Amino acid sequence: MADRQIVSIVWHSLRRTIDVRYDNGDVDQVIGPEAIAVVLAKDAGLRLVPAPEGTRHWVRAAEAD
Repeated sequence: MADRQIVSIVWHSLRRTIDVRYDNGDVDQVIGPEAIAVVLAKDAGLRLVPAPEGTRHWVRAAEAD
């Protein structure tokens, strides 16, 4: 099985959940603080983009432009 690449991460402050979306369309949802989402996004090379209040959203740089 090929390695999946993370293409976006969304952190929801009210639920304290992190949605991790992969290039193959899969989505994992985990419970965790914003700090974990920040580390995941940084390690995946994602960039923070505008998001609705109460969320933080990171995407691949090419998708953010």
